[in-house]
Amino acid sequence: MSSTVSCQLCGHSSTEPFFDMPPVPTQDGIMCDSRAEAEVFPTGSISLHFCSACSYIGNEGYEAEKISFDAYDFSLDHSPLFMRYIKDLARYLVEAYKIKGKRVVDVGCGDGGFLDIICEAGGNEGIGIDSGFDHSK
Repeated sequence: MSSTVSCQLCGHSSTEPFFDMPPVPTQDGIMCDSRAEAEVFPTGSISLHFCSACSYIGNEGYEAEKISFDAYDFSLDHSPLFMRYIKDLARYLVEAYKIKGKRVVDVGCGDGGFLDIICEAGGNEGIGIDSGFDHSK
């Protein structure tokens, strides 16, 4: 049975719901200062819909007003093991795909850490795009 929800990507008139989850915290990567703060942290539903016209899967339960990137931190830069993995990955990509002396665009780059590493590994120039990241910090 199709829903009456239009596709967010292509505008197709109906999508098919296939996964629902009751309210869950709206974000991870945010540390609360107290148990009381954590207990009232915003929650939201996950309601995934599939568009048969373009194959897009979207969360119809998403509520943008419940998302904040003010205290968002997923940095793993402090981990020597993770940094070794990232540097090895960058070297592999540079060699396997001949990314040397190129202009590299990283969409969703965060603070640009990986972009810096891949640029250094291949003598590349980088352009980072991430509208959700506060570059003033």
